[in-house]
Amino acid sequence: MSVILSFCVALFLSILVHILVWVSINSQFIAGVTEKKALYIAVAISIPLSLIAFFSSKASYEFFDNSAWGARFFGFSTSYLVFPIMTWILLSEPTFTTKNVVCFVLAILIVIAQIKL
Repeated sequence: MSVILSFCVALFLSILVHILVWVSINSQFIAGVTEKKALYIAVAISIPLSLIAFFSSKASYEFFDNSAWGARFFGFSTSYLVFPIMTWILLSEPTFTTKNVVCFVLAILIVIAQIKL
């Protein structure tokens, strides 16, 4: 697999994992979603989420030359890219505060450091 394709697979799976994690734990806060319904959503997502997370970790680990640290920082950074967007869209919470923008930039820098260094 080419390096670019390997990166795209790792990125896609990692983003998908963090979207599903966000939905499974934060759907309870969305207007119109009852606690019972949110719990059903979390349970329904749990097994597919675990499988996607498994393959996401594998893809990230391989992309970062068999580095668990590289995969970990990559996962952290992609989570920080997904969370503000999902929270802004689905909960209407402010995303572009100074603190969030600084953390967003740092998350991008962490990914770049893992790839380039």
